[in-house]
Amino acid sequence: MANLAGTAYAVDRIEMDVAICECVRTGIRITVDVAHLPAGAMEGDVIRPEGDRFILDEPQTQARREQISARLGNLFDEGN
Repeated sequence: MANLAGTAYAVDRIEMDVAICECVRTGIRITVDVAHLPAGAMEGDVIRPEGDRFILDEPQTQARREQISARLGNLFDEGN
């Protein structure tokens, strides 16, 4: 695995045995073998590299989900 230390990625989608992940800072996408993901990782989760695997960043995952939920709520509120 390339040197990705300190970088957080959002799991965009999982296709067969690879996950397409997007850097939360730059938007650059990488492909990760699902064997390197934490157990139970799913779309929308934020992961960070640790050694040759990734770990789930639960606080950032929750924060992103709340942010997306708020944006969707605002979008639908604007239509009324």
